[in-house]
Amino acid sequence: MAYGVFPLSFEVRAEDGSWTVDAAPVGIAEAVDLLVAAAGPQAVVTDLATVSFLDEDLRQWDASRIAAEQGIGHPVVHRLGDWAAGTTVLGTELLVLDSTALPLLLDGSWSPYQLGLLDLPAVPTPDRLDELALTLGTAVFDRPVLPALADSRLYATSHDDRFLAVETTDPALPAALFARLLALTAGSALVEAAQADLPAADVARTAIGRPVLGGTAVAWPGSGTSVVVPEPPAELVAGLIDRHPRWYATVAGCGRTEVTLDLVAVDRPRRPGEAAPTGPRLRVVLDLGAEAPGWSVRP
Repeated sequence: MAYGVFPLSFEVRAEDGSWTVDAAPVGIAEAVDLLVAAAGPQAVVTDLATVSFLDEDLRQWDASRIAAEQGIGHPVVHRLGDWAAGTTVLGTELLVLDSTALPLLLDGSWSPYQLGLLDLPAVPTPDRLDELALTLGTAVFDRPVLPALADSRLYATSHDDRFLAVETTDPALPAALFARLLALTAGSALVEAAQADLPAADVARTAIGRPVLGGTAVAWPGSGTSVVVPEPPAELVAGLIDRHPRWYATVAGCGRTEVTLDLVAVDRPRRPGEAAPTGPRLRVVLDLGAEAPGWSVRP
């Protein structure tokens, strides 16, 4: 049986005193609690693109107006010059708010298809914000930026609702993101199994997940059905990363209470349009119907 769940991909690299994670399908909103836990007291929204907030001329609201609509009180708003429009990582303004306010900003009631976040230890001066914007806007593609930002320990970007890139100095965050990704993928399959009358998907579906007591609540937009999936234990995820730093996974089987994911270790990221990687497969199983529900790894 073919499953309409977007394939999982995960990669972690250690470099220059930090870790870089590339993951899909997951956005910043689906992992915001994990990012807040690893961030400093202040967060800078460096980029924000969405079709959820548009004016009568179909132009996107500024980030500060979106924040006000979401109930964020008195963020620092720093307008950037016209030069920022020529970059791919900066919006028209930088928005500074308490990191703990990020879950309120990204509460699941709207969808940013592009988002950038940077943490700081304190509210920055306007000159410091200009320096940060210049560093990000002139950074070399595919190279870590945290080494150039001595007072930051987290930088995250997401695009197309499903591709997440995170730089962090927290060694626990990569495994936590991988665990969230496994839970989202398994939850997507369970939602599909719970709705046998869903029309066949023309494209792979991307789930929306929110942290809740007991795990991650996963749903497809407009599906009307959600499931709560426990995240795999830290030792299981750490074992996978110890085996290999880069994984690709698809749903191999799914019933009402059990999901089997086929994981393949890959040597490089899969490019768009390439066939799914082949090779020895490792099976990761979520069994909610067992006497002791949970995750396991099977050869």
